[in-house]
Amino acid sequence: MPVLTLALVVAGCRSPRPLAAEADQAVQRHLAMAQAAVLGKESPSAFTIERPSDTLRRRLILEQALPTRDGAPPTPSSPAVRAEPMEIALTEALQIAAFNSREYQNQKESVFSAALALDREADAFHHSLAGAINTLLSGERGEGVESLKGTAEAGVTLTRKLEAGATLTSHLALDVARLLTGSRDSSLGLSLDASISIPLLRGAGRAVTREPLTQAERRLLYALRRFERFKQEFAVRLVSEYLSVLQQGQTVRNAAANLERVREAHARALKLAEAGRVPNLQVDQARQDLLRAESRLNAVRQSFESRLDGFKITLGLPPDARLTLRESELTALATEETPETPAFAPPPEAEAIRLAFQHRLDLQNVADAVEDARRAVRLAEDALRAGLTLKGNVATSDRAEGTDWSAARELSLDVRRHRWSVGLGYEAPWERTTARNQYRESLMALDRAQREYEEAEDRVKTEIRNGLRTLAEAREAVRIQTLSLDVARSRVASVQLYLQAGRAEMRDLLEAQDALVSAQDALVSALVNRRLAELQLQRDTGLFRVTTEGLEFHYETP
Repeated sequence: MPVLTLALVVAGCRSPRPLAAEADQAVQRHLAMAQAAVLGKESPSAFTIERPSDTLRRRLILEQALPTRDGAPPTPSSPAVRAEPMEIALTEALQIAAFNSREYQNQKESVFSAALALDREADAFHHSLAGAINTLLSGERGEGVESLKGTAEAGVTLTRKLEAGATLTSHLALDVARLLTGSRDSSLGLSLDASISIPLLRGAGRAVTREPLTQAERRLLYALRRFERFKQEFAVRLVSEYLSVLQQGQTVRNAAANLERVREAHARALKLAEAGRVPNLQVDQARQDLLRAESRLNAVRQSFESRLDGFKITLGLPPDARLTLRESELTALATEETPETPAFAPPPEAEAIRLAFQHRLDLQNVADAVEDARRAVRLAEDALRAGLTLKGNVATSDRAEGTDWSAARELSLDVRRHRWSVGLGYEAPWERTTARNQYRESLMALDRAQREYEEAEDRVKTEIRNGLRTLAEAREAVRIQTLSLDVARSRVASVQLYLQAGRAEMRDLLEAQDALVSAQDALVSALVNRRLAELQLQRDTGLFRVTTEGLEFHYETP
């Protein structure tokens, strides 16, 4: 008895941390198989949800002395404080987001939770070992009789559920009974009990028994596909925000350059008015344009700062962190093809749709949901059957007087002395209202899943067709805006010559300069839109993957 009790107590006193490590190992096994099924190969590194302790957010708070609610940062005079802003390239921004973005972390944890749920379902088909110790003190008093009795029982139960549907259960128990009054009689008992339950009709078969495990496996696949799809969409969104900030920064520079040009025009108008060559009306017009240019510069600067702060939040960094984006990422957009980044050649429409049907992970989830609905119909049909269960039990026990070691040595479990039973349990399928209605619901769910799949197919086709049209329009817009910028520059130069010759008015120059800054902004916008259209089409056709070691693009051109 003490040995069994000690074993039960020790087994129940494990530290939580090793158990968490065991859960992580089980998750890694399930994820490795799921990644092989989804990506065609296992991930080169483990799927972890722990964020690094030394995140960029924390380093920036310390290095740039940023205020926090939990504690005071280093003083600006500290030698550890970084004075200059940190510049990040586009690829660096993608990698930073993988380790700092809260949205990205939430998506990873959803996959991890699905793997934990699968491990719980898989555990139902493993040996389940449970131990328990029960003690009881009881007494009786009446008509001059008084007794006090103490009992204790320690037991171990082993359960195993087979995929064919059978459930095996065995129970080993040791009990002690002692009278604490009177003769103080005591006894020691040992028992072994084994039973089996096998469904023969309803609930029988591997498909029915494994359905909870099958659903958990598929939910993990769905979660992993959603995560991979999220990474594609998140990467495109991150690039869009990065380029949007750079575009707004270029707008600020264009507005600043335009302000200088308007100042020069205003100064020229003043000199010409003093010489009597232009009326004061044109000076007032130049003054009004100067004020508008100053107002526009202030507005675009505020917009730039707001977009940069929003981008920092997307990365998971403090909005007051001093960061700059690499301006060369924007100038590189003007070159459509380089040896390092060849131009993306979009496939024909039919080929693009075929690639999307083959690679789109969200479409695969919708397609598999139809198969899930078919299995649900088969399970609902099974629930309409009669219940027939074969049950068997074998038990043996022994008891000895006393509770000392000599009494324990006398105990034995002789299998030749046993009790057994076998029988059938039948449940007639008479009242099946709930099962009948669930079966009808499953049929409607199957039709609904099929309609959702058809809709998803049509939606993918629409996205591909729109993506191809958007890309063609974006490339044509770059061509048009490039010509428009050339015309605007030529117009400014011509008006300046005409103004010097007295054949143009100040208003003509101001309008030409305003058209120039608009053309400059429009070209930058067209370049950004072209790059985003390319990425969105690649995303919608599933032509690039994002690795789990940060968000790095791997283009797969057709």
